[in-house]
Amino acid sequence: MRPSFAFSPRRVRVLGSLLIGLCVTMVYYAASVLEPSGFAWSAVVVMLLLVFLMWEAAAAVSDYLDRRRPWASGVGVRLLLQVLGSAGLALVIVNVPYTIFKLYSLRYLENPGSHYTLPIFLLINGAALTLFGIVQGAQLGMQFLGRWRQAEVRAERLQRESTQARLSALRQQVSPHFLFNNLNILSVLIDRSQPLAKEFVEQFAQVYRYVLSSQERELVPVAEELEMVQAYVFLLQQRFAAGLVVELDVPAVWHQHYLPPLALQMLIENAIKHNVVAASRPLIVAVRAQEAGTLLVTNNVQARGSQEKSTGLGLANIAKRYEFLSERRLRIEHGPTAFTVELPLLELEPA
Repeated sequence: MRPSFAFSPRRVRVLGSLLIGLCVTMVYYAASVLEPSGFAWSAVVVMLLLVFLMWEAAAAVSDYLDRRRPWASGVGVRLLLQVLGSAGLALVIVNVPYTIFKLYSLRYLENPGSHYTLPIFLLINGAALTLFGIVQGAQLGMQFLGRWRQAEVRAERLQRESTQARLSALRQQVSPHFLFNNLNILSVLIDRSQPLAKEFVEQFAQVYRYVLSSQERELVPVAEELEMVQAYVFLLQQRFAAGLVVELDVPAVWHQHYLPPLALQMLIENAIKHNVVAASRPLIVAVRAQEAGTLLVTNNVQARGSQEKSTGLGLANIAKRYEFLSERRLRIEHGPTAFTVELPLLELEPA
C-alpha cells in the first residue's frame, strides 16, 4: 500500500497528466497566434508523455521519501528533498531523450540545425522546469488535500469512538448502583415474607433483564421504559408501601418516542434518595407527557433532616447522555415545594 497516494488512484493521476498536458499545449499554441507554426499532433503527444512521466517520477520520489523521510520528521526538509529529487528526474526525463534525438539527427540526418548549443540547452531546461513546477504544484496540492481529508475522517472516527466510549461508561454507572439498592430491599423482604420475596425476585429479574438489554442501546422506546418503571415501582412499594406514590400519565401517542434507557428509574431513585418517604408524609412522583414532546417528572420536596451532600451524578449522567444524543437539553427546576425534571422525547430519523 502506498500511503501518500491512497487517496489518488492511477486513473486520477493519468487524468491529471492529460489535463495538464493539454492545458500547456493550448497555452503554447495560443502564444503562437501572431506567428502561426501550424498544429502538430506529435507535439501534443510529446507534451502529454512528458507530463505523465514527470508525474510518475514525482510520485515515485514522494513514495520513497514517505518511507525514508516522512512529513512528520520535518515539513521543510521533506519538501526541499521532494522538490529537488523530482526536479532532477524531470530534467533527466527531458534532456536524455532530447540529447539522443539531436545526436541521431546530427549523425544520420545531417541536420545542421541540430547542434545542442548553450542557449538551446537553457531554453529546454527552463521549459522543463516550468512544466515540472506545474506538475509538482498540482501533485503536492492533491497530496495535501488527500492528507487533510484523511485527517478529517480520522478525527471524526476518533470523536465517534470517544463518544461511544463515554456513552458506554455512563450506561455502566447505572447497573451496579441499581443492583446494590434492590438487593438491600430484597434482604428486608426475605425476613418479612418469603412468598412476597419470591414475587419480588421475579419482578426484580424482569427489571434487571431490561437493565442488561439496554446496556448496548443509546435510546429506548417510551413504552419499554414505562413497562420497566411499573415493575420497578412494584419493587419499591414493597419497602415503602403507602410512603411512595408514583403517578404515570403518558398517553399512547408518545409511546413510540425515545429517551435514554433508565432515565425515569434514575429520577425516581434520585427523589427517594433526597426526600423523606413515609406513610405520614408520602413522596409523590408524577410522570406526565407534555404537548411540547417532553416528560415532566415532578416530586414534592420534603428534604431529609440530615443527609450527605449530593454528588449529582444521577442527573449529570442523564444530562450528559442527552448532550451526546441530541441538541435538546434536560431542564431542571428546583423550587421550595417541588423538584421538576423535564426529559425531551426524541424521534429517530428514518434510516
